[in-house]
Amino acid sequence: MKIHSIIGSIAVMALYSASFSAAAQTRYFSFVTPDVGRTSLSRHPAEVGQVLNEFVIAVDDPATVRHILGILDGSYIGRAVHIKGRVVKDRADYNKNWSYHLDPASITLFDSEAEECDATASMVELNLDQVGGSFLPAGVWCPWSSKLMRELPIAPDQA
Repeated sequence: MKIHSIIGSIAVMALYSASFSAAAQTRYFSFVTPDVGRTSLSRHPAEVGQVLNEFVIAVDDPATVRHILGILDGSYIGRAVHIKGRVVKDRADYNKNWSYHLDPASITLFDSEAEECDATASMVELNLDQVGGSFLPAGVWCPWSSKLMRELPIAPDQA
């Protein structure tokens, strides 16, 4: 009887550990924002005059991860498909092309937001010193033109 109790306790601890680590696992996704009016290196007519800026986010929240995965695989049929998050004025290892990143705990998805948080990735970069003041007054970025592209299988700096 004692051995069954020990085995049961071990099984419960293993199940708890597995569910806790799965819930807390960070996943990485990229999205793009277009910079209209810049010259593209592409010769494809649909891309001339537009450069897509890839931006990588880290997401910790399991519900947000499921939402993003649904958008990427086409199973999500709602309208909340754009990324929103709080700007952190510091480079992240997984988002090396930019001098800032989004706080993983603040990442949400939206359909419609106030114009004051809309900008492209390069606009945020150019005005980073003004984020939280005259530019993106709340320190939140919600690019209306954002388009989720893919999940990165591991943290980009580990690739």
